[in-house]
Amino acid sequence: MPVRPLRAWLPPPGHLAVLLVVSALTAWAGIALTRQVGNLATLWFTNGILLAVLLTRPTRQWPALLAVGLTGAGLADHLAGQPLAAILVLQASNAIDILLPAVLLRDRRGNSPDLTLPGAFVEFIVFGVLLTPMISGLLAARLLAPIWHVPMLPLLTRWYLGDALGIAVMTPPCTTPVSGSPTSFSE
Repeated sequence: MPVRPLRAWLPPPGHLAVLLVVSALTAWAGIALTRQVGNLATLWFTNGILLAVLLTRPTRQWPALLAVGLTGAGLADHLAGQPLAAILVLQASNAIDILLPAVLLRDRRGNSPDLTLPGAFVEFIVFGVLLTPMISGLLAARLLAPIWHVPMLPLLTRWYLGDALGIAVMTPPCTTPVSGSPTSFSE
């Protein structure tokens, strides 16, 4: 039986620092694309990148990676002037949006959710692009509408479109290295 390092659940600190910066910068970019109070980003890159990170890392590291990634996005929300209640709702909804498709894809595909395979790509589209943004969007719109004093349906529409597009655009290329061969998804 191989002996695991004591902190196998914790990615290297440098990886966490890079993830924090990337999450904060991509969240800030999404926010900057839509500078209106009570409005969501037109294109939300961050969740697609964080989903790719989870899909390419061992599940034992997911809590740390998710916490750091959501902290970066929350920091961008704070710098954009969001109230604490809105930040908490946004990050809880983002967590669902990232974690649910990661769990479903890992459950169905094991440690090899290679999105270049037709079956895996279809499952990614169904879980990551069609289903999960609607679920997280319903939660976010329901809870944010009274905070921002905006109607729920336009908020849901904006969340869904921006989030689904961000995941569809960012996750596949982030799970494949520049060489074109799929990354290793091993535990």
